[in-house]
Amino acid sequence: MIENEVLEILNSESVDSLTALVDQFREGRDTDELLRLLLSDDDRVVNIGVLIASEIAADHYNTEVFIRRLRELTNHALPSVRFYALGAIFPIDNPTEPGSGATRRNE
Repeated sequence: MIENEVLEILNSESVDSLTALVDQFREGRDTDELLRLLLSDDDRVVNIGVLIASEIAADHYNTEVFIRRLRELTNHALPSVRFYALGAIFPIDNPTEPGSGATRRNE
């Protein structure tokens, strides 16, 4: 289970293991597992989930359920969760990027 994997990484404090996990998601690991991290009851696990989301291409998680959860996490109690959630949402909600889905004014 992905939560156990993340907890092991947190307990070992291994930066290399965390980097390897992020790389796995960059390379196409199932984003349903990432969503499980974002929905966890453990704030530390959520923090790792939003960190991963902020580090990978938005195409991997650009779905309504992910965006809704990331928006919810911008109000999280932990500042790091809020920060990473904003970083993950920005490529999708950036109104200056072509194809972002946002409506531009004065056009």
